[in-house]
Amino acid sequence: MIELNISATEKEIVFKLINSKPKSFMDTIGSDKKSIGMQNTEKQLELLYPNAYQLEVNDTISEYTLELKLQLHEKV
Repeated sequence: MIELNISATEKEIVFKLINSKPKSFMDTIGSDKKSIGMQNTEKQLELLYPNAYQLEVNDTISEYTLELKLQLHEKV
């Protein structure tokens, strides 16, 4: 199951993702290291939204959850 929620206000956009893991994946021992894809994503967020985002990632045995909040800037 994959669940994706996107909401927006005048001040921020919030992305929430929940991705369940298949039973066969749960039976394997995973690594606590961040994937290269996640590392690259965090670098890009820092370049594009310096000090203007919050990223929370949780990786459990049964699911992977992510919440990204992007602060919006006022137009000049």
